[in-house]
Amino acid sequence: MAQARVRSGELRRVLNAWCLPPEPAWAVFLGRRLMPSKTRAFIEMLEAALKTE
Repeated sequence: MAQARVRSGELRRVLNAWCLPPEPAWAVFLGRRLMPSKTRAFIEMLEAALKTE
């Protein structure tokens, strides 16, 4: 949400060495057998967005 303001210099990081500790996230669903394709796509998007590599 703040990327444009960070790029413009309006916002800047002041505690460079500090960041939030990693926190696990869970996607809970009944099963994969009858999962709607939109649900599968959403879960895959979350996996990619939250990847910590």
